[in-house]
Amino acid sequence: MNILHSNTQNSSLNLSESVMDWIPSHNKPFAHMACERWLHARLDDLRTKSVFNHRTEYEFLPQKLEKSFVDFNVKEKNIRGETLIMSVIRYELDKANQVRHINLLIRSGCDPSEPDERQLRTPLMLACLMRNDTVAHYLILVWLL
Repeated sequence: MNILHSNTQNSSLNLSESVMDWIPSHNKPFAHMACERWLHARLDDLRTKSVFNHRTEYEFLPQKLEKSFVDFNVKEKNIRGETLIMSVIRYELDKANQVRHINLLIRSGCDPSEPDERQLRTPLMLACLMRNDTVAHYLILVWLL
């Protein structure tokens, strides 16, 4: 009991930290869900940015929303050190959506050959390991073009 109590005292959170910063990566169910949420939030931002880029009406947006569009970081990584493209391959189940999202990310400036931080695997390596022929073929095509 004392060990549990001391662990809870030592794990005090600063309220300004985001949820992604304090979820332990070894806690797989929570980390997995957090990574999925992170991916979908970034894809939503990117889709919305794409819509507004066609209209170029940023001056009518609230400042916070405009900042999230302008400051979109294509090199951002989740708590597991996975890039946006790696996250699409790992957490998006539908293969057609995977290709669609990867295409959107590449057009937005994401590097399709950038490895993750932990195992230094590229998206193509991950697609091959997961036996995802659709994404593997697409990434090879992107690399050839």
